[in-house]
Amino acid sequence: MTEEWFFLENTFQHYPWGSKDGISTLLNFRNSENLPIAELWMGAHQSAPSRIKTSDGPVALNEAIRSDPDRFLGQSCRKRFGDTLPYLFKVLSAAHPLSIQVHPGKAQARSGFERENRLGIPLTSPERNYRDPNHKPEVILALTPFTAMCGFRPVQETADLIRQTGIRELVSSVASLEANGDYRVFLQELWSLPDASKRIILDDLSSLLETVPGKDLSDASRHPLSAVRLLSDEYPGDIGIVSPLYLNTVNLNSGEALYLSEGILHAYLSGTGIELMANSDNVLRGGLTQKHIDVPELLSVVSSDPHTPRRLVPVSDTTRSRYPSPAEEFELQLLQLEGASLTTDFSAPTIVLVTHGKLDIADASGCTSPLPRGSSIFIPAESGSLTFSGEGIAYLATVPHTRTGTA
Repeated sequence: MTEEWFFLENTFQHYPWGSKDGISTLLNFRNSENLPIAELWMGAHQSAPSRIKTSDGPVALNEAIRSDPDRFLGQSCRKRFGDTLPYLFKVLSAAHPLSIQVHPGKAQARSGFERENRLGIPLTSPERNYRDPNHKPEVILALTPFTAMCGFRPVQETADLIRQTGIRELVSSVASLEANGDYRVFLQELWSLPDASKRIILDDLSSLLETVPGKDLSDASRHPLSAVRLLSDEYPGDIGIVSPLYLNTVNLNSGEALYLSEGILHAYLSGTGIELMANSDNVLRGGLTQKHIDVPELLSVVSSDPHTPRRLVPVSDTTRSRYPSPAEEFELQLLQLEGASLTTDFSAPTIVLVTHGKLDIADASGCTSPLPRGSSIFIPAESGSLTFSGEGIAYLATVPHTRTGTA
């Protein structure tokens, strides 16, 4: 394989919370089966690797990397992260809220993966918590108005919001939180309440929500009951409906980005965005889902401290914006060209996704390929100087030379 770049064939994930038109509209294709398309995966994760188009036919990207890691990853990337692409690049489009979830740290992921292997739980089992031995910090960049819950609120803020509901069984649950400030204990007590107590809370909450005018999430950061109402309609009977009262609710406008580190409890509620993360599919769920829930394992991983949502500040010039984050494995970049060109050196493995317009890519010898809207390419490490031109927008996932932020 001697090409300087490879066009990708990628995998769609048809999770039931996905939008039927968000990704297809963005990438300019017809969703002929009218299925929910929740995510588009671009990368080399073992469960759904992209395929590169070669002169010999399509080849799974993880297999291509395995056959020639120096060529595809480069020595620097291999030295830091081993013989695998260190990131997973996605487009995500949520028509319905995702589960309350958390991602493990490296040691937790490695231990859990090895434990479930010893127990003989198949990697494809729905009961599996750990599908790989890696952690999963991530960045979400909004392409449309996007609403998320991210990390615990300050303790007093949670206590005030819950007391304002006037629901006695719920109010009593914040006493220990105010006493010790430990959200892990709070969740354990709330999620393990007897079913009868949960029903009382949810029935009283339902009566309270009749006074909430609608499910408009455009200002959910200031009016969390709008998010509670949405969750109540989507997941009746789930105590996770209460979560906007103790999790920060964040509204992102198009172009705004949020960073989530390991251990941060979160849930995406609505919107379409670009997502970039370490190369992992490890998700521990606590509610708002029909998928496998493992509360004890989630509580062993979750950070129990209040969290201030971390919005990323882009570093921009005339054609490119970088979104530095604390993650070592990845960096998200935005390329916007309006008839200009950008020549840049590619020393790290990079994936490019074109979302608007049409771009061209050329190497130093003049070899050129058109990149229409919806196309994606993989650029191996040490590909040297390449030039983008045309009118369009593309998102790039790459490996930073050094750590790009602070924890």
